[in-house]
Amino acid sequence: MTMQSPSPKARPEALAERVYQALKEEIFAFRLMPGDRFSESEVAGRMSVSRTPVRQALFRLEREGFVEVWFPSGWQIKNFDFAWFEALHDLRTVLECEAVKRLCALPAAQCSALLTGLTRFWCQAERLTAGLTIAAR
Repeated sequence: MTMQSPSPKARPEALAERVYQALKEEIFAFRLMPGDRFSESEVAGRMSVSRTPVRQALFRLEREGFVEVWFPSGWQIKNFDFAWFEALHDLRTVLECEAVKRLCALPAAQCSALLTGLTRFWCQAERLTAGLTIAAR
């Protein structure tokens, strides 16, 4: 994503936020891929800002788990942690099984009403496919 040249009076916090949003969008749109390495200077030049807001944005992305710093050689988009996603899937399975057990223990009329609402949400509503839209929710 190319940023517009900031106004001369733009606050550093605003620049850092703009750089953060732009980098996060590039990560979610897979324009920056897991394993890609880059320097603060490269990002600063590409986005027409100084290195300070870039550094602030990158440290925020690091805290959120999207990038990691490789002193002194620069930054890298973090690779997917498949073990973490597998554990998350296992947790979801346990929670969903418990939810079904509790749903089945309800009186039939109440269970049917709840299932109707869930069917509308999970099966009949339009499926979200845009990664950035889903991530924003």
